[in-house]
Amino acid sequence: MYQNINVLFFDDKKFLLKGLQRHFNKQFTCHIATTLEEATEIINTHNIQILVADHQMPDEIGIKLLNTYKDNEKIRRILTTSDRHSDLVLTMLNDGMVHAIVYTPLSRDVLGEEMKSQANAIKN
Repeated sequence: MYQNINVLFFDDKKFLLKGLQRHFNKQFTCHIATTLEEATEIINTHNIQILVADHQMPDEIGIKLLNTYKDNEKIRRILTTSDRHSDLVLTMLNDGMVHAIVYTPLSRDVLGEEMKSQANAIKN
């Protein structure tokens, strides 16, 4: 149903990325990246429509990537974070830098439902 939706998972934990890619590739077309350079190349070459980025990466590169594409209306942005009480996280949501927040530890069911919700927003 969502196989034509391109998703990029961005995190510094490659083992986590591989697991997410393996799990969600049945429903979406999934790509993974651990560096800003990789992520930018994938976004520019694969028409990424959903970007899932981790908040707590070294040098805040997850936030930097989300900020880079905050004005791109073609990319729905999901932030993953364990920080439930951060003013920064709420500001990112309120300012439109992200469309949704999924808290860690990640539940694949919760993340999957949010990705479907964002995919439906793209289709409408």
